[in-house]
Amino acid sequence: MIVNGTFSVECDVCGKVHNIGADEAEFEITETEERAQGQERARGWGTEIDCDGNNNCDNQIEIECEVWEYPQGQLSHQDTNVTGGTLRNGFSYDLGEHPEE
Repeated sequence: MIVNGTFSVECDVCGKVHNIGADEAEFEITETEERAQGQERARGWGTEIDCDGNNNCDNQIEIECEVWEYPQGQLSHQDTNVTGGTLRNGFSYDLGEHPEE
């Protein structure tokens, strides 16, 4: 899986925007299941940001992303949860042919 773009989240307390580059997100396979059209794969990534924005903000922002591929090469579902912040822009994903992981 290739992750593209910049993930942006805005702090709910001070409004500072935090950007995370695609090269900083290390998705790992969290689940696999054999199904009728081949293998379904779930991949996940998460991080925590200690905001250092305006007025010495000390808000903690938690991000969790999950991506499901089924059948192989097709994005079947994605879910992004942000706590303590507001999602402004998410990643895009290329699930084309990939070597065994």
